[in-house]
Amino acid sequence: MTRQPACTTILLGIFFLSLITGPFFPFPAFADETDPARRTALESAKTEAAALLKRGRASDACELYLRLLREVPEDDAVNLGLARAALQAGRWNQAVMAYERLLEKYPHKRPCTRN
Repeated sequence: MTRQPACTTILLGIFFLSLITGPFFPFPAFADETDPARRTALESAKTEAAALLKRGRASDACELYLRLLREVPEDDAVNLGLARAALQAGRWNQAVMAYERLLEKYPHKRPCTRN
């Protein structure tokens, strides 16, 4: 039997805990995408995450971007912010996954390579 890395075990634990207790959001979860209060809360959380990253608190920014990603998985700013925060925090797998989501959404925006 192979052992899982500690980070995988922790992430799985958090995932299953969130299934039982509900997600950990710093803002109210509303069913209506057009609700002004929800939009305001999401924008406020995005601004806070960007400020955390700018102040060098990449790990905290990464956590907030992950919570935002659960709410708005298709948001480009959230995916890009997560990619940048994860890269600065040394969370390589999360950074790669966030960049890959953007590249899947915008395949024509791939960087040019020279031969």
